[in-house]
Amino acid sequence: MADLVNMTEREVINHTLRTFQAQFGAVAALPNNNINMTAITIGGLISQFARGARNDIDARLMPDTAIGENLDRIGAPFGVFRRPAKKAAGAVKASGDDGAIITGAITRCDGFGYAILGPAVPPSDDCETVLICELDACPSEGLDTCATGPATIVGGCAWVWVEATTEGALGNYPAGTDLEDFADGVTLEVGPGGITGGCDIECDDDFRRRIILADPRRPSANSPCDIRDRIATAPGVTRVWIRECCGVLEFCFAMDACYPDSQPQADDAVSVASFLDDPCLAPLANVKVKPICAQNLGIELSCISGVQCDIPTLEAGLRSWLIQTAQLGETILRDDLALIIRALCPGFRFTLAPGDFVPKGGGVFTTATVTLI
Repeated sequence: MADLVNMTEREVINHTLRTFQAQFGAVAALPNNNINMTAITIGGLISQFARGARNDIDARLMPDTAIGENLDRIGAPFGVFRRPAKKAAGAVKASGDDGAIITGAITRCDGFGYAILGPAVPPSDDCETVLICELDACPSEGLDTCATGPATIVGGCAWVWVEATTEGALGNYPAGTDLEDFADGVTLEVGPGGITGGCDIECDDDFRRRIILADPRRPSANSPCDIRDRIATAPGVTRVWIRECCGVLEFCFAMDACYPDSQPQADDAVSVASFLDDPCLAPLANVKVKPICAQNLGIELSCISGVQCDIPTLEAGLRSWLIQTAQLGETILRDDLALIIRALCPGFRFTLAPGDFVPKGGGVFTTATVTLI
């Protein structure tokens, strides 16, 4: 069955025809005879059956490809269930004449409706709501369970807690947005916390990722090389090195095109580290993502010939060589550097100061400044 699933329809037909040839001899290979036509018919039916069986297995049993209720059945043994849709809720400020009662329902400008559940705890002290119990010193936004009866405007405003009439993300609404007027002289404005918490039923792709994460049979895919490869896909990252420091794996990265002479910024490190957050993989422990500061390979050359040396071209060539070859903490030997300079500037005769070049703090050389003395 496994072979049939992976065969094309033409391969299944040829396989069927060869089986007939083994039974009936060469006559089975003749075109347009009954045996040949039967092989084509049976082979086509077998191929369709195999494809249907494969698609059915994929749709019912494999979390990577299952959809709908089949995905729900796969997640249940792992204790993973689809997240339901929820209604949005939040505090709304009603402004108007004192004594106006705020109850019933309100609508947005697009017609989406909310039910008024009752008075809300004010998010600030700019007005008071009629309450039965005393509020905390720093009240938090939410439905006031101590109040009885509808909210009444006192001192020009009142706070009410509203809930969307239907589930879904459509019910969310940003803070400070005006709603349709509740009544003559009464205006409604969404509170500083917004109307939030509404969400649609979890889609198959998000649900699938949580199932795969919960499956203990799945490999973690978090080996050092895997992590390095994932960091290397972050925008702007040109090189990644791995080193261990005090039991922590440090993944040091460079962004040579973005910062040729300096260190990536803090927000770059946060952006690169976000590439390690994969809901389908086990959480990482003892891992640190760290940008590497460009260190200057300062070179002093003594010219001993009349051949002119194009310093900017030499520096650009050295920088390109460093980016391609330099490793963390690697010492650059004086003799190796001399060979590179001779290759970049043929005919230029020079002498180098004695000694090799060692990067500070286990860093890496990424730039070069050449000075003639």
